[in-house]
Amino acid sequence: MYIAHIPAGFLLTHVLVRQRLAPATREYNQLLLLGIIASILPDSDYIYYHLVDQQQHFHHSYWTHIPLFWVAYYVLTLGLIASVGQRHWITIAHVFFLNVLLHCVLDSSSGGILWLYPWDQHYYRLARVPLHHPPRFGDFFWHWTFLLEVAIIMFAALVALKIFRPFTWYTSRSRLDNR
Repeated sequence: MYIAHIPAGFLLTHVLVRQRLAPATREYNQLLLLGIIASILPDSDYIYYHLVDQQQHFHHSYWTHIPLFWVAYYVLTLGLIASVGQRHWITIAHVFFLNVLLHCVLDSSSGGILWLYPWDQHYYRLARVPLHHPPRFGDFFWHWTFLLEVAIIMFAALVALKIFRPFTWYTSRSRLDNR
């Protein structure tokens, strides 16, 4: 996945918090921002990949793309929250960690993720994208898995338009009544 992580994070966060919070409220927007940041957090390894590692290893081999690390951290965080008794932090933990794990699920479409690491070093993916043309990412845009990204983006745009209603000023009654 190249461009659908943020829209997918928006959709997942909306599903997680819409029953508890009214859309477009301050707390809803804060959780939405957290979810979006968490949905792209595993790709922060690109900084190391380009500046330090000099692209010697596939960036999905770094700890930021290892699901077991995030699941263990998620369980420890939930245990800490339960021991402290701060139940309102549970929603924050769910939004954060489920968006990080969603990133791994989405990267499994064509990039490959080490789902069974450390027991298995195999990258699990839905489809392998044949690489023919430089730059490497160009081949992904012509592969059928890119349609998944387009569908996620379109669905997220529809949900965002419904939630935030940016065009309501155009059809407001007060404007029509002033004729």
